[in-house]
Order: sequence, then structure tokens, then C-alpha cells
Amino acid sequence: MATWSPRLVMSREAATLADLAGAKYDLETTIGFCKQLEAVDPQSPKGYVLVDALSTAIAIRYSRCFTSGVRPRLDAGVVKALPGDLRAIHDFLRVIRDKYAAHSVNALEENHVTVHVREAPGQPAIGGIGTLQARTLVFSGENAARVREL
Repeated sequence: MATWSPRLVMSREAATLADLAGAKYDLETTIGFCKQLEAVDPQSPKGYVLVDALSTAIAIRYSRCFTSGVRPRLDAGVVKALPGDLRAIHDFLRVIRDKYAAHSVNALEENHVTVHVREAPGQPAIGGIGTLQARTLVFSGENAARVREL
């Protein structure tokens, strides 16, 4: 019985196929993340953490297909051919990736320093310094369903 063993193919056409396979994997993984996010109860104790993690993963994994890097981005004509509502979801994902996941300073993330002051008659006293952080989660099960449709 003959055995088969893989051999690497090094050609321009093979590189193109490999790039497309990578994009396909990223898009299929995005769909899987969306399905997981749709099943999360955001009110559960772990819900917030899961929504945050899956939202970040969805935005990054999807966006990898449309940014330059080791592999070329998918053709812009793919996005232009989408109906308007799906193009809006695409644009939304790209903004989320840029603002929410890639850059730490943005309107969806707030960090503040606080000082705790005892306001008694006479001399006020400083009790301590702390920080407040706030994050806005922009993904929901409905958003994930729209991304999956995309």
C-alpha cells in the first residue's frame, strides 16, 4: 500500500491559496466567536468578562482579513458589493477594532484618578488615592448575529 506525505508547494498561486485559506480560517473563527457570544448571558457573573473577550476576538479576527500584514488583505470590492446594512456592520467592526481593541485611549475606555477627602469642619484630611475605570461593551448577542450574517 502506498503512503502519502505532504510536500510544500512554493509558487505564487500556492501563496495566494494559502492567504485565502488564512482569511477563511479567520472568518470561520469569527463566526464561531459570534455564536459563543450570542449564547452568553451578560447578566451572569462571568458574562461581562466573556462578552468583553469575545467582542475583542471578533473585532480583531475579522479585521485581520481587511488589514495589511504578512498576507494581503481581501479585495475591497468584497466590501463594496455588500448590501448597505452589512457594509455598516463591516465599518462598525473596523472602528471597534481600531478604537476598542487596538488603541487603549478612546471614548469606550475611561480611566480616572480619585482622591478620597474627609470633609470635616476645620482641616480636610486625605484618606487615600484610587482609580476608577469604566469600559463600554459595544457587542451584544444581536450585534454578534449581524456579524455572523456578514
